[in-house]
Amino acid sequence: MAEIKSELTDKIEIGLLYELRSRGQFAVPEVTIGWGGHRHERVDCLSMDCAERFRCYEIKISKSDFRSKAAKTFVGHLNYFVLPVELYRDVKAEIPAGIGVFLCAEKRYGDYKFWQETTPKRNELTPEHIRILKNSLIRSACRDAFQYILNCSEKYENRQPEPEEYPFNCEEQEGAGCNGQADEKGVDC
Repeated sequence: MAEIKSELTDKIEIGLLYELRSRGQFAVPEVTIGWGGHRHERVDCLSMDCAERFRCYEIKISKSDFRSKAAKTFVGHLNYFVLPVELYRDVKAEIPAGIGVFLCAEKRYGDYKFWQETTPKRNELTPEHIRILKNSLIRSACRDAFQYILNCSEKYENRQPEPEEYPFNCEEQEGAGCNGQADEKGVDC
C-alpha cells in the first residue's frame, strides 16, 4: 500500500529537487531500486550527475519518522538524510557514520533553503550496481513523465493503458539480437 506523504514532506521534496537541479544533478523522487523480484527498496530521491555519481536522499520530518523501522535506502556513492534544522538538533547523535546530512529551513512564502551540513563517506559501486541505479532512475523518471501526460492531457484523461503498452523488461531484451534497428513492433533496440 502506498504511503501518503505529508504536506511538509512534499514541500521539502520539491525544494530538494530544485536544489539538486541547481547543483547540476538529475534528480527523481521516489525511485524503486532494481527490477522484478528485487524491487524491495525505494529511496525518497535519487540523483545522478554527469560523472555518473549517484546520491541517495532520505527525507525525514520528525523523530518518529527518523526512528521508524522503514527501510532507509542508502545504496549510492554518497548517501544523505534531508532533515529540518530542528529535527537535526534532536537526532544528530543517532545519524550513522558515513551518512551525510542536508539541512533545510523554511524561508518566506513556504520555500525552503538547503545546505549540506555534513559530508558522507564515498562508497565504491560495481558496474552492475551503477547499471541498476541508472535503470531505476530512468524508469522512475519515465513513470513521472507518463503520469504528467495523463494528468495534463484531456486526450488521456480517465484512460488506462493496455498491458501491451508497457515497456519490455531490459533484462529480457539484453543481448537478444539488438542491432540498433527497430524490431517488428517498431521498438528500437
